[in-house]
Amino acid sequence: MHARLGSTVLLFALACAHSAYGPSSDQRLEAAVESPGGDDRGLVQGCDDQQDPLAKARNVERTESERLRSYMEIVRAITDRADQNTKAMAKNPNLAYGGGKDALASAETRRVADSCRELLADSRREFEELVRDLFSPLLVLDVQSGHHTRSARVSLNLLRSAVQELAPPDSESLNDKLTEVDKILKLQKPQ
Repeated sequence: MHARLGSTVLLFALACAHSAYGPSSDQRLEAAVESPGGDDRGLVQGCDDQQDPLAKARNVERTESERLRSYMEIVRAITDRADQNTKAMAKNPNLAYGGGKDALASAETRRVADSCRELLADSRREFEELVRDLFSPLLVLDVQSGHHTRSARVSLNLLRSAVQELAPPDSESLNDKLTEVDKILKLQKPQ
């Protein structure tokens, strides 16, 4: 009975030490630490493709409405990209903070994400400057065939959309101004 139990224990001990059961926990940990994202690294994208549209939005020779629409599209696109980068880096912190042989790649990933955030901040600031500029004066005197009428510099609906997209702290007062101007325009009659 002891011989049979001894051979069973010996067989069990040999079977457990066999590497056919996969890598050890230390080997799995090493593999996870050495691979800082692999496929995830491509999820962090720059915003360099928005430089040309931003240059067009900055062009003062375009109409104010065109510039406003351009800024709205650019801010939306850069915001989406920055959010995507933030999510990818939150999902895999090694993308931004990897060490060892991947330190350079992680530094580049951080640089790309930071430049995207900086471009977003710059474009939002310029967008807000344009919106606030359009509010003063919001109404202009329009001379058509001898009649003097007041009209809005840009479409009030477009400006409402811009205020909603921008969402400044004083958006309620800006929307109130738009409502007042809309009432004035509806009440006015050609002189």
